[in-house]
Amino acid sequence: MEERARKKTEAVVPTLPLELWSLVFAYTSLKDLCACSMVCRQWQIECWAERRHLDLTGDRIDDAVLARICKASPKLNNLSLTLCTHLTDNAIQSLAASCSRITALQLDSCPGLTAKSINFLAELYGPALTSLKLKAYKKLSNKCVAGIASLYLSQFSLCP
Repeated sequence: MEERARKKTEAVVPTLPLELWSLVFAYTSLKDLCACSMVCRQWQIECWAERRHLDLTGDRIDDAVLARICKASPKLNNLSLTLCTHLTDNAIQSLAASCSRITALQLDSCPGLTAKSINFLAELYGPALTSLKLKAYKKLSNKCVAGIASLYLSQFSLCP
């Protein structure tokens, strides 16, 4: 019985077109997405390479995990890191090194990120960054605020 169930599973997976798997992966949690990406090389590519939007709100990720995600997702343009409390300024360096297409970024309540990162983002992404959310940042320097002001943001929030 067990072998029969396994054969059914093996038969189902290859018959679905990769486009359908991409749709499934788009609605998969980070934990499950990481597991799926280890199934085979093709799934790893489908899980990450074409991803344009990623919401990691509240996920317990650190700089190293974000670096791997960014490296695997070069087409990422909308990223939410809200409440990712284990991230530091190094995470922003990884983001910048791998994801040049970012247009929307949510960094609300990320206490490990400093004004240095915000300045870096403003300089790097410039006019391409159209949405930036920085709630709960209390100590932004005048230089940092000036850098943010130089962006052409359609959405911006800085309120606590």
